[in-house]
Amino acid sequence: MSSIGYRGLLYEVSQELNDLSKINKILYTTRSEGFIADDSESYNAQVNPGDNFAVFMTKLFSDLEKEDHLEIDNLETLRGLLKGVKEWSLVDKVDKFERQRKDFITLLDKFIAKLDELDKLAELISLCEDHIPEDVKSNIKDVRSLFRELEKKNRLGFERLAILKKILNEAREQELLDETTEKELLDELTNFKKKWKEEEDAERRRGNFPFNFRNISVYPCFRYQTDVICNRSFRQLSHFEIDLDCYVSTRFWQSRLHTSMNKHIAQPLCYQFTDRC
Repeated sequence: MSSIGYRGLLYEVSQELNDLSKINKILYTTRSEGFIADDSESYNAQVNPGDNFAVFMTKLFSDLEKEDHLEIDNLETLRGLLKGVKEWSLVDKVDKFERQRKDFITLLDKFIAKLDELDKLAELISLCEDHIPEDVKSNIKDVRSLFRELEKKNRLGFERLAILKKILNEAREQELLDETTEKELLDELTNFKKKWKEEEDAERRRGNFPFNFRNISVYPCFRYQTDVICNRSFRQLSHFEIDLDCYVSTRFWQSRLHTSMNKHIAQPLCYQFTDRC
């Protein structure tokens, strides 16, 4: 993920944290753990009803960044604070961001390894000269620092990968890159985009599913003699998951779903249990 994605994540957290007691607990934790300086604006702040919680959280994030407890590649403190107040949906967003960031860095590492082997840094810089200011070119010592500058200029990021394809195409045209290496890196780029496009599509489908999972009760139509009582994750055959405390069978069973929000009844539906219990 790029800096745009990182700022977007912090914005989402600041907007969705709207519980006064949770925000004060986060503030207490950052003070007691020494995450923010005692002369910072956040250290002496007191959050009260009617305050703009989002503005406060934005200031707190800024203070955490100043103390090197928060940055694009260091979200452990943020995750710990959110876990401490049981904001699990926000924890999930942090986890997703980190997975995307890790995959993005892995992709860049593969490009860097192959492009460094060319020993054609000056030529590679020239391919990106439209995006690199003249005064910073002297600071570029290798392909990694070249990519870092492109990230700073928002020309390279999780959703800004066109520059990589451009580098490969032009390097191949100038015979800086052999056909085999070009194809290998293009395949890596294609697989990366495909993976995250599929995950995005799956997330969109989950978001459009008509049931409100937080308000679902399960009424089994029948069950086998081998039933047990436990908390088990089960998977609908259309790939949606629900975690519920319920009677479950070691085999398939049918049930009715009742959503308390809209009284919608769906029956019968078939579920298959996973191995996790």
